[in-house]
Amino acid sequence: MSGAYVSGKTIDNVLGYVHPQIEGLYIFAAHDGSGDTKMVGASITTFDASEATMKSDHHRVAQGLINLGDAAAVVAAYDSGGKGWEGQQHTISNVTWKVESGSGAAGVLALSDLRQLYVNPDGWAGVALEGEHTNTDAGRRSWRYVEGLLLLADDRQLYVNPDGCAGVAMEGDHTNTDAERRTWSCEQGILSIITLTSTTLP
Repeated sequence: MSGAYVSGKTIDNVLGYVHPQIEGLYIFAAHDGSGDTKMVGASITTFDASEATMKSDHHRVAQGLINLGDAAAVVAAYDSGGKGWEGQQHTISNVTWKVESGSGAAGVLALSDLRQLYVNPDGWAGVALEGEHTNTDAGRRSWRYVEGLLLLADDRQLYVNPDGCAGVAMEGDHTNTDAERRTWSCEQGILSIITLTSTTLP
C-alpha cells in the first residue's frame, strides 16, 4: 500500500482479510506511523491478474493501533470507520494469494479470469462467473480451508472420485472414501491433491 493516505509511505506485506459478511470483499490494514490504523476495502472483482492489483474507491481510518494480526479486529474497525476520500481510487499492488489451513474463514476461490470454483445443485464442481450457469448460490461457492480440506458451509468436502471428476460430499458418502482424494495443498495459487504417506513404527 502506498500514497498520501498512508503518510506518503509505501508499506509492504499488508495482509488482506476476507470480510465475513460481504462476499468478495478484502480488508487491507496498515500502520503508517501516524498512531492510527489505515484501511482500504477492495472487491475481488477489481483484481487484475495481469498487473497483480486490486482497487478501492475509498479508505477508512481507525483511531489507535489495531492488532493487524487479528482479522476480527481489523474487520470490526473497518466496519465502524467512516469513509475517507470517497471516489478517489487506491491501488493495492503485488497482490498474491495464500490459503491458510485452520483459519475457518470462508472465501471464494477464483481463476485469474474471475471464474469461481463452485458446485452445482447435484454436487459436481466446476467454474463459472458469479451468476452464470448454476453459480447462483453463495453457499455453493464459499469455501473454508481446514487442515487440508476444502469445505462448504454445510461441511461437504471437495474431493475427486476414482474417475478424476471433482465434487462435494460428506466424508464417507458416495466415493469420498479416500483421504488422498480429498486432501489439498495450495502453492503459488495452485490447488493440488496432497499425496499422503504413512510410517510404520517398529
